[in-house]
Amino acid sequence: MTGGSQERVKSWISTIQDMRRQGQTGVIILADGLVAHLDETACSLIGRPAESMIGASCTDVAQWLCTTMGLQSCDQFSSFLSGLGQDDTITIPRSVEGRNQADVIMTRIAVKCRTTRIVIVLVSCPCLDPRLAFRAGASSVVYRDLFERNPAAIWEEDFSATKLLLDRLQLESPGNIRERLQSNPDLLDSCVRSIRVIRANRAAAELQGVKSPQELIGSLSEVLSPEGRVAMIEELALLAEGVRNFNIHSVVKAPDGVSRNVRLQISVPDEFAHTLERVLVTMYDISDLISLERELQRDSRAYAAVAEAASSEGTLKELCERVLAAVVQLVDHELGVIRRYDRVSESLVLQAAIGFRADEIHQAVSVNDDKHFASEVARTRQPKFVHDSSDYSPRMRELGVKCAIFWPVLKANGKLWGVLNLATRRDRVLSESDRRFFEIIAHLFGQVIERKTVEEQLRESQAILRSFADATPGPVFIKDNELRLLFINEYMRRGVLEETWIGKTDAQLLPARMAQRSMAEDKEVLAHGARSFEQMLADESSGGVRYFKAFKFPIHVHGRPPLLGGFSLDITKERMAEKRAEEARSRAEFLLDLIGHDLNNMHQGIMTGLELMLRSPLFPSELRDLAESSLSQVTRSISLIDNVRKFALVDRGTSHVLPVDPYDELQAAIVLLQQSFPDQAIALECGVHSGEFLVLADGLLKEVFYNLLHNAVKVSPITPPRIRIVASKDEAGMVEFRFEDWGPGMSDALKSSVFTRLELPRGSGMGLTLVKRIIDSYAGQVWAEDRVKGDPSQGTSFVVKLRQASS
Repeated sequence: MTGGSQERVKSWISTIQDMRRQGQTGVIILADGLVAHLDETACSLIGRPAESMIGASCTDVAQWLCTTMGLQSCDQFSSFLSGLGQDDTITIPRSVEGRNQADVIMTRIAVKCRTTRIVIVLVSCPCLDPRLAFRAGASSVVYRDLFERNPAAIWEEDFSATKLLLDRLQLESPGNIRERLQSNPDLLDSCVRSIRVIRANRAAAELQGVKSPQELIGSLSEVLSPEGRVAMIEELALLAEGVRNFNIHSVVKAPDGVSRNVRLQISVPDEFAHTLERVLVTMYDISDLISLERELQRDSRAYAAVAEAASSEGTLKELCERVLAAVVQLVDHELGVIRRYDRVSESLVLQAAIGFRADEIHQAVSVNDDKHFASEVARTRQPKFVHDSSDYSPRMRELGVKCAIFWPVLKANGKLWGVLNLATRRDRVLSESDRRFFEIIAHLFGQVIERKTVEEQLRESQAILRSFADATPGPVFIKDNELRLLFINEYMRRGVLEETWIGKTDAQLLPARMAQRSMAEDKEVLAHGARSFEQMLADESSGGVRYFKAFKFPIHVHGRPPLLGGFSLDITKERMAEKRAEEARSRAEFLLDLIGHDLNNMHQGIMTGLELMLRSPLFPSELRDLAESSLSQVTRSISLIDNVRKFALVDRGTSHVLPVDPYDELQAAIVLLQQSFPDQAIALECGVHSGEFLVLADGLLKEVFYNLLHNAVKVSPITPPRIRIVASKDEAGMVEFRFEDWGPGMSDALKSSVFTRLELPRGSGMGLTLVKRIIDSYAGQVWAEDRVKGDPSQGTSFVVKLRQASS
């Protein structure tokens, strides 16, 4: 070792010994600017374990020391640690006020090596016990981290001057501090000005609306809002009374201008209990909690009011009045209206109103009235909030309303029941909680309304059922699933007490055979569904028999075994009338067959004689017109008798429909038409083809086609008569036939009655009426319409629709 090196080592030893005598000295060895070694004292001073710092940079070490020891200049310390060149020593003052405020002394010693730049740093804090230093350092790190990151606003304040002021005031003039602060604003201002803000965290800065916590450092009077003065009086009074840990409520105004409710937690560390040099004020924003508590209280009162109204025995209108009164009070409004939607009149009918004179409110408002917001809500099923004067309706301005809400009240199935409307003549902006409250109340009110409506309907139905049952001329009853009577009507109560029937079975009330048959019927109905039973009972008064028709059916109740309902009707008169009608029908058919056969024979003889006379060259010409007219009348008579027989056949209902090719029936009808008009040419266009369709009909289909064709020829004003027939199939599987003519057409009144008149002005006889009867028996349709839509003069189209048969 050279002489210079020896001197330098001696200098290091002397420096280390000197620093150790002054206080605790820690050794940090840096290799190429990174921490390579720390001794125990250095770890204590920094407040971190050695393993977490190995490999750290000079900047990291400087930051840790600044944080732990309260150094003012981290940049200066960082530059010193990373510096090159000669050995050097610096002294950095500590800025944190406290019991240990000694300066920090640091010495840098550079060691020359071939490949690595070694720097030995000695850090010394005079008069600091190493164990206290380590705990203080570690605690400081934790405290600062918690302080800065805490979501609550935290203030570290110095009340020492304030305490001296209050103590002196008490010595000079003892009294109640709280009352004196309340009555003397100047005294309160003096106390507030004496309070110093030492430190505040980021949350406090955000609450006050400043960019940095540093802007809050200084006098508290610069940041105390007027809303906080009341809480400050309580805080000062409690501190003056010696209370060191307490909570108080206060109100602060946030940067957005909205007042916030806060809870202040005041804590004084033990070491400052007498001087109040350090007071921690933690501010918790409890606005949401208070709002939630108020909402819960309001919701609870609303639920109670609605539940109380729902359980009352009053009418639906009285229920609406009770609920409306409660809701208006809970939301602090003066005006309220409930309207029920009446589907028949398409209007909102007044059910309840509060705060209006009789002449200020309409009894009913049309849902199509654009001047009323309630009508708009009824149409859209969406709520509407109005608190902007530009949105006010003329009616709102007329009533002086400044804020209003309209909410639809819906049933469980989503359909509209009515509209709930609340309003106030004061300026107010509805909050989100108000809207949520309205939504809950409207939903709950809708359920209660629906339940009340069902109850009223049930009572009304019960009254109607009893009235209907009592007016029925026969027994009406309801039994349970064990066939015990639950209800009987007036007919069954005659001459007996109702109590003697209710709860008993037929076996206990009726003769054995009748009871056995009745209970067997009841069991069949419960097992298989509704049934009707006909009974024939001996009539003791007349010595004959009486007929009864009993109708029994299951009554299904959700979640319960089915009930059995039934009623019986005395059908003796109907049975006797049917018997007489059947006898009369048989006689009429016999006479019809007899007369038809005999008359047709007579007509055939007359027709043959007239035809022979008309063909004879000896027949006088002056009698020819008379003979031809007679022949025409005979022909019509034969047709009339034939139609009557066909009417009887259709009414008898003995025919059965089968798959029929309409082409064959149409061709047969065309042949009959040509035979009916042998000397007349007919322009007939037929769009129906063989095998194209199969329809459900019978042999009378030919009569339908013939009558439609015959009618078209008879009414045609042109020669030759023109007829067009087209057929098609619609989406419902029906085959449609259109018989179009170029005749004089029909009025709308005639179109609607042409199939029901037995005699028409144009002489079409019973043909079209017969057509309607036959088509109805096929479960088809027939009607008349203009051939050219809207122009009856262009002719008529007769449309026939028949069910298609499967091929």
